[in-house]
Amino acid sequence: MVLLSQAGPGEGFGAYQESGIVIPCTLNGAPVNYTAMMFLNDELPITAGREIWGFPKRWGEPEMKVEKDTLTGTLNYTGQRVAMGTMVYKHDTACDTPQDCAKKLAKTAVNLKIIPCVTGKPRIAELVSFAMTDITVKGFWRGPARLHLVPHVNAPVADLPVRRVIEGQHIIADLTLPYGRVARDYLA
Repeated sequence: MVLLSQAGPGEGFGAYQESGIVIPCTLNGAPVNYTAMMFLNDELPITAGREIWGFPKRWGEPEMKVEKDTLTGTLNYTGQRVAMGTMVYKHDTACDTPQDCAKKLAKTAVNLKIIPCVTGKPRIAELVSFAMTDITVKGFWRGPARLHLVPHVNAPVADLPVRRVIEGQHIIADLTLPYGRVARDYLA
């Protein structure tokens, strides 16, 4: 799953865009989303995301825009295109009700938070979990999609093999990222 989002000015950091790779998996038998990589175009949310929640955030230039009947998301790293995804714009409603869509967005997510000590060894090694709250869904669509990933040494988005693209989803929602909890402390 590839994610591209845009944060509005109401959330404290100002407007910025981010993209990432989120992998559906299980933790203790329950479904969760694992955040593998994220790229943002603003230093403050990169730093806060890494230090508070353990998001694997780094600098990149993501962009999402609508061109006539196509929603296009791109990711550039140091001026080089490393990813492009396209989908049909507002093709088919993805949920029966906004509440059904909100449940999908509220799924528990996990990050591996590793912060090193001055010795180079880990000082913090935690699996952090969280779930979005205060979700107001404004639109949720699905449709045919395509994805193109380019190998890059510092933006390895193409390293995970994509066997096929099932569909694209376009979500417009207001939501809150609350503080997380430590699901597992690997140094305890």
